[in-house]
Amino acid sequence: MNIIALIQVMAIWGILFYIIKKKKSGSRPGGSQAPNTTVNTAGTYNQPNNGRVTGNQHPRNGHWGQMSKPQTPVQAAPAKAVTQMAEAEAEEESTTAYLAKKAEEDAREHAREKWEEEKRLRESRGGLAVAGRHLEGDPLPQGSRCVVCGYCGAENLVPMIPRTRYSCYFCREALN
Repeated sequence: MNIIALIQVMAIWGILFYIIKKKKSGSRPGGSQAPNTTVNTAGTYNQPNNGRVTGNQHPRNGHWGQMSKPQTPVQAAPAKAVTQMAEAEAEEESTTAYLAKKAEEDAREHAREKWEEEKRLRESRGGLAVAGRHLEGDPLPQGSRCVVCGYCGAENLVPMIPRTRYSCYFCREALN
């Protein structure tokens, strides 16, 4: 009994598969395809305009009274629009150039402010440059050495061969 039911299920699946395959391929289950319904009206009825609709004819129904004003073809962009687009592109380029120039000016201003701050600190601390900060447990950078401040005991980073004298990072006392 199970074999008969299995054969019936397989037959139903086969029929469904066949119908789905036919629908996907575009043909109809009856075996005939849709007829070609393309109509070429150019040159019919000895029309000199090659099938185009004229003046007061409706394209589907023939005579349909007066049609609205015929549409004019789209013209190329006038010179004014072209110049406006060129100006917009130039403005975009000038915006980019402006931003680059502004970034350079900001960098110069920042460097000048930093130099003025260093100068002010040196004048207030006897003309000494400020040493770098060294945290306990951090490795020493190459070309630097650790100097302990005699006043507060903080560890400061100074170059191996200092060209100037340095003050402590924390208390600004002169380092020996």
